[in-house]
Amino acid sequence: MALERLAGENLIIAKTYGKAVVYSIVQNTLWFSMVPTTLLTDSHVLELNELNSTLPTLEAEQLLPQLREQNLATGEQLKQFRDDKGQVSFEDKARILKDYDENFKLWRTRKKLFNEIFKTVTEHLPGKLSDFKDELGIEEDPIPIESMLVNE
Repeated sequence: MALERLAGENLIIAKTYGKAVVYSIVQNTLWFSMVPTTLLTDSHVLELNELNSTLPTLEAEQLLPQLREQNLATGEQLKQFRDDKGQVSFEDKARILKDYDENFKLWRTRKKLFNEIFKTVTEHLPGKLSDFKDELGIEEDPIPIESMLVNE
């Protein structure tokens, strides 16, 4: 049997307990001889993983023209942004900011109105208002809304 042969070579220890024989590794000799091998194996595995993650030459040559086209397209887009082509005109920007401010003021007014009505309705309500809001599914904005106005 293979285990008995390894025990004869003192690579493993055989202990007999009644009719059962238990085999275990001789740790003081085998362990130190295995460490350099495992380190070599780990370095080989890392090297093979690096080789597997690289593209073969043929695939890289096929991928290179596509990447060059993408690079040129991105460069042209960047050039357009730098030259201010396709930007929003000053009149449009002013109109957009005016509409934003008007809508924001309306939203702030609605929020203030809701808070006043909610406080009035829940004035004598037992329990915490935050629990009641959670029960109703009312969410509040954690952001200070005063800082969001553009032209004030």
